[in-house]
Amino acid sequence: MKNLLLLFGLLSLGIFAQAQLQRKCGFDVVQNRMAQHPDYAEYQAQKQLAYKTFTPQKMDTVIRIPVVVHVIYRLASENISTAQINSQLAVLNKDYRKLNADTTNAAGWSKADVKFEFVLAKKDPNGNPTNGITRTSTTIDDICGSSRYATVRPAWIRDRYLNIWVCDIDDFTLGFAYPPGAPNVSADEDGVVIGPKYFGTTGTAQAPYNLGRTTTHEIGHFFDLLHVWGNDNNPSCNTDDGVSDTPNQDDVEYDNCGARTSCGSRDQMSNFLQYVDDACMGNFTLG
Repeated sequence: MKNLLLLFGLLSLGIFAQAQLQRKCGFDVVQNRMAQHPDYAEYQAQKQLAYKTFTPQKMDTVIRIPVVVHVIYRLASENISTAQINSQLAVLNKDYRKLNADTTNAAGWSKADVKFEFVLAKKDPNGNPTNGITRTSTTIDDICGSSRYATVRPAWIRDRYLNIWVCDIDDFTLGFAYPPGAPNVSADEDGVVIGPKYFGTTGTAQAPYNLGRTTTHEIGHFFDLLHVWGNDNNPSCNTDDGVSDTPNQDDVEYDNCGARTSCGSRDQMSNFLQYVDDACMGNFTLG
């Protein structure tokens, strides 16, 4: 009997460890919160109208986005280094400019140069020189998984900076984002939240999420992209992300870099808005 209990315990630990290794994005929780606001339906309608009336044009101008990284830490390991922060900016600038070597993962799909470049801010909101990094000590565990964190985290003016908070969320969520101007979201929340184990490619970054793709993924949400299976916790062939060149997908796929087919077509496993491991990702599409 003891052997059976021991075996069950080991299996349970294995299952728990596997669950921890699966990507979880908190954007669905954000969407649910936004949906509680009375203006949410109008917000969605305006977005859909904008999508339908937008005419894509070739753009040669590169848009440089000033970023401030707010490191909020309780443990020394959460106070990530400047080198780790710089490694994440380097990934973003490769992924959003189609300069990443692993666009080969996207063979057979369109690969977009989004023409966004991310730079650490050189001046703070008061016009003083800055390195684009703030550091805040806290005594609160899981500070960014708590309803209290919004009252203690620093935030710079959202019209001038992309705020990225690197802070402890919980054991399962890698990151999440609040789109600009979304209903039920305050100006001080507008931005992206990433756990310190999933930010950048060095330091505390933890495999299989140590290639910086969690931040690429969440900034995609910040710019209003949905998961490839759409805005739905129960994906099916009837749910969609509203992007014409990403095929419908009937389920959430974790970890897998291999080929998968659903809804009568090949799933786009390489898309940055998938839940696959960092090494499996490779592209935004032209759509």
